[in-house]
Amino acid sequence: MIDRCRIEDLWTRGEARALSRMLADRRSEWSSYSVDRDLPQPCGAALAILTLRELGAVASDPLVAEMADSLLACQGPRGGWESPWVTALVLKALAEADRDQAAFARGLAYLASSQERRGGWSGQAIQGYHDTAFVLTMLGDLDDFRQAVDLGRILDWHQEGLPGNQVSDDA
Repeated sequence: MIDRCRIEDLWTRGEARALSRMLADRRSEWSSYSVDRDLPQPCGAALAILTLRELGAVASDPLVAEMADSLLACQGPRGGWESPWVTALVLKALAEADRDQAAFARGLAYLASSQERRGGWSGQAIQGYHDTAFVLTMLGDLDDFRQAVDLGRILDWHQEGLPGNQVSDDA
């Protein structure tokens, strides 16, 4: 059973990767991804924030705030975290933690600028449709996200990838 005490214990001991694996294993949106691999450091804090909020913690909870601050501290110079899918996870957590709107806007700008010409995202750990599906799963319900990226390109790219609709780059 996952509870606040277990999350806080792993966080306090600096075991972000163990925290990531434990929390990722219980999330349905991760079911198609292999969580046997090491997840990037920000994933532990982001997953913990989402789980704590699901367990009833408020955005102003000191543990939620500490984890959110750790995420803000590792935001990259281009506005993202590690890759598009990690950025989407972190942004979802920051939205739940109600933290730093300027950092959130920089993260959205990073996603918009890293959106591929054909519409999707392809990060370092999970490729193509998986990255794009994950980004949409994490952020698709947020108005700010829908305004920042080109959803039409995503839909076109998805349609092209369906069996019978593949379009060659040479065409």
